[in-house]
Amino acid sequence: MHTGSILIIVALVLTALNLIFLAQSAGGNLFAKLTTRRIHYLISLIIAFTFILLVQSFIANDFTLGYVYQNSSLDLPLLYKISAVWAGKEGGFLLWAVFICIAGIAIIWTNDRHESILLSVITLAQFFILISLTINSPFARLWETHSGQFSHLMPQVPDGLGLNPLLQDFWMAVHPPVLFAGYAASVIPFAYAVAALLKNDYDIMPARAYRWVIFTAATLGSGIFLGGYWAYAVLGWGGYWGWDPVENSSLIPWLLLIALIHGLIVQRRRGALVRTNCAIAMLQFLLVLYSTFLTRSGILSEFSVHSFSGDSVSFQILYYLVFFMCIAIALFALRFKTCKTMPLEQKSLTQENLLFFGILILLLYAGMIFLGTSMPIFTKIAFRQPSTVTEEFYAVWSVPAGMMVFAFIGLITFSRGKKFETKAFIAILAISIIIGVLFNLFHTSIPTAYLLAIASFFAFIAICRDWFLRHSRAHRPSRIVHAATALLVLGIIASTYHSASIQKNLQKDIETLSGGMALKFTGFTDEVKPHLRLLISYGRFSREIRAAYYHSERTDSLYKEPVILNGIQSDIYIAPVSHATGRDIASLIMLKQGDTGKIGDTLVTYIGLKDASRKAMREGMPDVFVDIQLVHEGKSYRLSPGFRLENNDRIAHIDAFFSPKRRKVSLRSINPETKEALLFIEPNPSASIPPDELIVEISYKRLVILVWLGSALIALGLFLAFFRVKQ
Repeated sequence: MHTGSILIIVALVLTALNLIFLAQSAGGNLFAKLTTRRIHYLISLIIAFTFILLVQSFIANDFTLGYVYQNSSLDLPLLYKISAVWAGKEGGFLLWAVFICIAGIAIIWTNDRHESILLSVITLAQFFILISLTINSPFARLWETHSGQFSHLMPQVPDGLGLNPLLQDFWMAVHPPVLFAGYAASVIPFAYAVAALLKNDYDIMPARAYRWVIFTAATLGSGIFLGGYWAYAVLGWGGYWGWDPVENSSLIPWLLLIALIHGLIVQRRRGALVRTNCAIAMLQFLLVLYSTFLTRSGILSEFSVHSFSGDSVSFQILYYLVFFMCIAIALFALRFKTCKTMPLEQKSLTQENLLFFGILILLLYAGMIFLGTSMPIFTKIAFRQPSTVTEEFYAVWSVPAGMMVFAFIGLITFSRGKKFETKAFIAILAISIIIGVLFNLFHTSIPTAYLLAIASFFAFIAICRDWFLRHSRAHRPSRIVHAATALLVLGIIASTYHSASIQKNLQKDIETLSGGMALKFTGFTDEVKPHLRLLISYGRFSREIRAAYYHSERTDSLYKEPVILNGIQSDIYIAPVSHATGRDIASLIMLKQGDTGKIGDTLVTYIGLKDASRKAMREGMPDVFVDIQLVHEGKSYRLSPGFRLENNDRIAHIDAFFSPKRRKVSLRSINPETKEALLFIEPNPSASIPPDELIVEISYKRLVILVWLGSALIALGLFLAFFRVKQ
């Protein structure tokens, strides 16, 4: 057994022992309290050392470890060897365990009066993660994880499978650790809610938990924003949020954390929403576990590009979720009647009431996203056939939710005590309508864009006015966050509704114009992993840009990297669609059954599948042949090219020939649903071969910079709030 696996088992045993001492310290045993601290420090050191050991295994190319073999290779740069540590489930869980240890140390250092309860909850979360790591260790040997391929009698494995090319990016190296820090921090608000309910001491929520709620929202939000930028810069579809179920599963607890921040403000001011805040604090952690289950179990593998393949260990997260859910339900049942909460004022436009309305909207919005995200699970249980909702489902709810939240943000700035500044409200609303219309004019006629822009400008201008009139350093972080949210939404409006896209066919070494920009495709670099070369001229600006475009053996798919020319007014986003050599252009033709097409000097008619091939496709048999007719130089040829799937899963082409020069005809591929066939017709030796061709999609992403500026300012404002809040 590897040293790392032994250390994980030792940490698990110590964690179980620590739970016993924590139970004693909860009764006031000072010796037990000091012992729990020392044991937690020891566990933290062991887990930190174990993590360093795994990092060292990646750097040293120790491919005898199945996890290293699966996620690294000799040619991987150092940064990506380190980031490969958390590329899979096992390394991600170990990183999560490291951050949970840090969360426990933070609680110890605060010397909280409910330390025993808080540390007990954190230790329970740590215990469950260590169980998963013990069963599915990142230090398992290669012959244990790939028993059918390797034996312990084999010598050192020369190289690993490598890291998925999509993950070989700086932002993906940073995104998971930040996200896992948020996941680990989410246990702290949950622990405070447990302590509040157990001790009947609800003042600790706004007094002690508030700061950690802000920190969790800051880290989890930063992780989400970094993931969005990675999607924009790497995936090549031109967007940053696709309502992917795994993306949504991180967004839902973040929305709850934002609602909880405002709920704790109301509780501190009015003593209201006490039960609501405890419920949200618990629910956000349960949803983090649910998010982990969705991501790691593979249950959404058909619907998400982020989902991992599932295994039995991943489904243990569901048991952990049920365990913590039972704790939450039991405590609420115990304290529901004795938990005292004050009512809100009857007057609707007080700041506290407006905050409550905003909280309600955030909770309803998070609930609808949860419903859409979980639809594959619900439909699989109900109908045994999983299905998901479309992006329109989320858009229908996002627009009214955003408008109402911005309305409440703006209205709060006009509510001062028992007075409401009606004249200022009307003036700013009128200005917002004018600016919102001008913002969208000549760019889009979609009403949604106008309504959302008006609401965003209303909130932004109202916040700026309030900031100018009332110089409060305490409110500065919240004003930054609210103004940044408006900027973020304006960036989403512009980059979504104001953007334009066009496809261009770039022939090699021939300059092509597009909107005042000249592009020239000059070929590929001579590398193991080739990059396409583009010469871009824009005004006086001219330079060659290279973007990866190669077949990845790791994923057995084509990896394409976009080219992004960043600008203040707009980004120019160039995404490669496809590349064809001149010989392919001169020899490949796609036809539907019954269609006729011409390629070079030959007329091709696709009659259909051979009778035996129809049966083969229905029964999943490996032989497929098509019936085609060629007309060349006045002569007709009836041919039946096809392919056969051999025992080693390789495709063997059964070619046909025509004309005295025996020109080859082969079936390259066939769509089993539409029966469309891709045929190769060997060109005439005397035929001229056209230049290579690259098809690119050029998009102009207007004001997308506001999306990144808004995201960065939201994170900045939340972290400023965390450091400003005094315990």
